[in-house]
Order: sequence, then structure tokens, then C-alpha cells
Amino acid sequence: GYTLTPTPSRFARINNGEIEYAGRFSGNAQGLPDRDDFSIHHRGNGLRRFAVFGDSYTAAQYLASNWPDRTEDILGKTGAQIQLLNFSTHGGGLANWASNLAGILARDNYQVDGLVFAVFDDDLERTFTLADGAGRDKLSFGHLADWHPADYPASRDEAAALLDKQEIKASYILSSDQFDAALAGTWHPERYWEFRILKAASYQLSRLRHWLRNQPGFSPGQRNRIEALRQYADENELPVLVVYVPGLAEASGRSSRHYRQAGNFAALLDADFLDGRKAFEHFTTAQLQERWFNNDAHWNQQGSDTFAAFMASFLADWPCLL
Repeated sequence: GYTLTPTPSRFARINNGEIEYAGRFSGNAQGLPDRDDFSIHHRGNGLRRFAVFGDSYTAAQYLASNWPDRTEDILGKTGAQIQLLNFSTHGGGLANWASNLAGILARDNYQVDGLVFAVFDDDLERTFTLADGAGRDKLSFGHLADWHPADYPASRDEAAALLDKQEIKASYILSSDQFDAALAGTWHPERYWEFRILKAASYQLSRLRHWLRNQPGFSPGQRNRIEALRQYADENELPVLVVYVPGLAEASGRSSRHYRQAGNFAALLDADFLDGRKAFEHFTTAQLQERWFNNDAHWNQQGSDTFAAFMASFLADWPCLL
């Protein structure tokens, strides 16, 4: 869907004049959201390397450190040698995971010891995600209509033609000076009008369509992408872990079809299934809210670190003791 350039681009979310976060989009040598460059070859000597696939929660460049990087740090202090190769796509899901696996991991024959899929919300319902900001004054971001890889754009020009109609209205690509001014509160976007009731209704209708199509099984297109993941794991004799990443409501005790869907996904992959809701089960409602952004639908640094500690505890022994 896109790669991240090694030249960093700052980004921020500002709601009603309040800076919720300021992050940095920057890719490693492979164009992926990992602080370290990847080596194709495995150095051995007790090191365990796992390829991690996730969405914005796992890429998490709006934070100082995402959970895979933090997990490496936690385990490193214990003497454990674990490397998490972050193949996540911000805004992506199942289709991008299959594409990243085939187009990078399998193509270059990366030597890894297992696959980890971090499933958040509707990740398994997301068709191929595209994004671009080069030469634009707004970010273009969208999903293709179906699951067929043959329909993915074959060039940047083809992708641009699709993205021209999907610019995010409330996004602004600024010069460095303008960005500094926005953080200082002296640059403000031009006002625009939108019918928020209509926008909210359209969003809810879209969610309803997803609900009707994915209850909580999978369409033929989804199953095709899942089978591609399963085939790679089987051919390379790799253990697979599916971990469910909860949102705030689920961490508070609510269950959802997405959780059930993630369990079905794990079953189709013959994978171990880890309930990430347990990372937050001992917190009060107030403590959970402290770990969640006020406006943005993600865990903040404290919440991500909580999840990292949970993952470190599990990965310290996985898959050795299972």
C-alpha cells in the first residue's frame, strides 16, 4: 500500500486547539515502522526472530516507542534474545498483511522463527489499504473495493488515480515552518463546513455493512488471503500466534464480534490465540482511561507499554513451552 521513507515526516493530531500527540513517520531500510533495519539472515546463537503484522496500534509512530520495540527492550533486560520485525501497516489489515508477507518476507526469503498477527478491531475486514502524501496538500488514504490482488495498482500513477478521490479533508500537509506554527498555535486551517450528521450516519451505515458481511465468519476473498498466510507458515514450518488487541471498551469488559472473528482467524491458521484483553484486566475504568487518548482511538504510550509488558511475558517462552 505504501512505504515509509527514511527521511522523517512529523505529524500531529490537534483537536480543538489541543495537541493530542506529535509523532514522526519514518521507515527503516525496508520502508517499515521499525526502529531497526532488518537483516534477511538469521544469526542464530539463541536469537529468536518473529515477524509481526498489525495496524496503526502496532506501527504506532504517533508514540515515542511502539509495543514491538518496547517488548524487545523489556526482554533484552532479562537477557532474552528476541527480535520483532515490524511488518505492520498503519491503517492496514488482512490484505496488507498478506501483501507484505508475499512481497517482502517471502520474496526476500527472510529467516524467521514465527509469525505474530496483532488483530485490532476490524483489521480482518480491511481490504488493501493505500496512502500517499507526496506532492499533495492533504493526505490521501483509502481502501480498495475488493480482495483480489490482481486488482491492486501496479504503479504509483495507478495508485494516485485511485487516491485522488480519497483525500482526508481534515488533514493538512505543511512546510516545516507551518508545522512548527501549528504546534505553537499560530497556524490555523481554513474553516470548512461539513454535514456531520450525514457523515456520522454514513460511517454507521458502513459499519453495519461490515457487520452484515462478516458475522463473524469470512468471505471467499478474506479466506483466500488467510489461506495465503497459512500456506506460507505451513511450507516454512513456522509457528503462528494471533493476539487480539482490545480497544478501550473491550478492555473495560465488553466483548465483540471482532474478538470472535480473531479467534476464528487463529483457528484457520492453526495458530495459538492470545487474548490481549488480559493485559488490562486489573485496571479500573479510570486507570484504563488514563492509558487511552481522549480523542484518538488508540492506546497512548502508557497503554501501549502495558500491552508490551504483557507481550514480553508471553513471548519470553513462546513457542518453546507450548
